Amino acid sequence: MKKFLAILIALILVSGVMFAEAWDDSTSLTINTSISGKYGLKISETAAAATTPTLFDGITEFSTLAFTDELQTKNLYVHTMTNKKLAYTVTVTAYPLAKGTTSYIGYTVTPTGQTAKTIAKTDTSGVSVTLDSIADAVGLRIKSNLFTIAINATDWLNAEEGDHTTTWTVNFTAQ
Repeated sequence: MKKFLAILIALILVSGVMFAEAWDDSTSLTINTSISGKYGLKISETAAAATTPTLFDGITEFSTLAFTDELQTKNLYVHTMTNKKLAYTVTVTAYPLAKGTTSYIGYTVTPTGQTAKTIAKTDTSGVSVTLDSIADAVGLRIKSNLFTIAINATDWLNAEEGDHTTTWTVNFTAQ
């Protein structure tokens, strides 16, 4: 009898495995994201240790520089942010300060790590100045670079009375 019960239990187990309904206990999960482009360009009076887009957004921009008898040289910073995998340059076309077409004042722009450029009072067609360059890399890059603007003292002393101005358009260009 014991043999019979053992055989019957074995048959029940085997038939249960053979005729049991199979079930699938697996599933899948798809994970994805889309990274948007992050770009930024600012000029400020102070160095910034921005390492995130939020900190970059907090940099106070500087937009007007007024030279005086006492202020003939000014340090400024160009701040850039990008996550595009390309090299970039930050350039300006600089013109002398002008009062109409009768009086001009030249100056020199000296960016850290770049070639200093003199904008003579006769350079009315403009001079290209590279303020910074950013190497190609993967991921977010935030960078600050110091540059100095120094007025030509002789031009300053010989300039005609009145307001002299120039406007820079700063370009952030992929290479």
